[in-house]
Amino acid sequence: MKVIIIGQCQGGNAKLWQDFLENYKGFKLVHYVCRNRCQSDFNIKSNRKRVFRFYNLFVHFPLIQKVWVRLVSLIVLPLFIRLMDKMFKYDIIHFQGNYEPEFNFRLMNATKAKAVITIYGSDFYQRYLKGDDSYIRSFERTINRANHILFNFEKARQDFLQKINIPVKCSVGCIGVNDFWSTPVVEKFAKDSGVTRLLSARCMYAYNNVEVLVDSFIDLYANNSAYELYLINGYGWDGPVKESIIKKVKTVSNIHAVVGKWITDDELKKYYDLCDYNFCIGSTDQLSVSIVYGFMHKSMNILSPLDNYKELDVLQFRSHYFLEEVSHKSIKGLLRSLPKRDSSLLEDDRIKAIEIFSFANRFENTKRVFDSLLKLND
Repeated sequence: MKVIIIGQCQGGNAKLWQDFLENYKGFKLVHYVCRNRCQSDFNIKSNRKRVFRFYNLFVHFPLIQKVWVRLVSLIVLPLFIRLMDKMFKYDIIHFQGNYEPEFNFRLMNATKAKAVITIYGSDFYQRYLKGDDSYIRSFERTINRANHILFNFEKARQDFLQKINIPVKCSVGCIGVNDFWSTPVVEKFAKDSGVTRLLSARCMYAYNNVEVLVDSFIDLYANNSAYELYLINGYGWDGPVKESIIKKVKTVSNIHAVVGKWITDDELKKYYDLCDYNFCIGSTDQLSVSIVYGFMHKSMNILSPLDNYKELDVLQFRSHYFLEEVSHKSIKGLLRSLPKRDSSLLEDDRIKAIEIFSFANRFENTKRVFDSLLKLND
């Protein structure tokens, strides 16, 4: 099977695909086309596997790059894929997200390969449900053009089908983590006696409510050495939200912010090992990989009361805690009396997360979809 992937090349999800594809033997050929600027260490160094980075050109010439990015989207990539398809005859073109449906539609029409889109969550919950009429029509046209739609979780599939009723070509694909994250936990790495540490590793978009957590923490515990808050945001934010948070935390000694700087998996894992509680309190979301990391490294997950997150109850995880609502009042109430961490439940959920969220295991669902689409051609 020959596959071309139109995917992310920044952040943890990109790193996950890189690690998986470097070792995966199930494809005859893989070409990975970056749909955004590619971080410097993203590459796939294996036989008949290659990464294409069109958006990295002219990065030191902003005006030229702005024109180049537009040309790549409208002309260069469609032409490139059309030529590559004639050479390699791709079987599957796989899109990671439907954030820019017109872009996806152009690339689908440039190849004879079967088109598969994975809905990541914000493309549906933030872009489609809140989009104007033009965006909604474009989104739906691209969805209808695709041969199959994948979702990372069942609840997202159900929500999608309430708006676009095409169950015959919708299924749950995969979200998972690589084996690196299933390595033994360093029990509260460098933990000082009497210090409670909180973590938010969500992007500083308004809907992730990171600023609500920051404000609540400052009101109660600013410069109190018994509590620490760690904010990790390598990339992706709303500019005003990020700037507001950075301004607020500058004079607070017990808030540690790493923003706009890419950190390694080793560094990120240390934060989960270090922190007692992991906050994922978005207003809309699929199950975030940050929650999986929390389970695997026994940083107790504090979650907003989303139906999507309640899929964890169905999967029989038991160590997490749901807020009644996401507000300053509810978060301050929780911070005043943090839920007790049950070491037995945390360990049980760590083992369960490794079993359920192994990327290699969950990718088999996606591979079955690819196989079934090719059988339709036989």
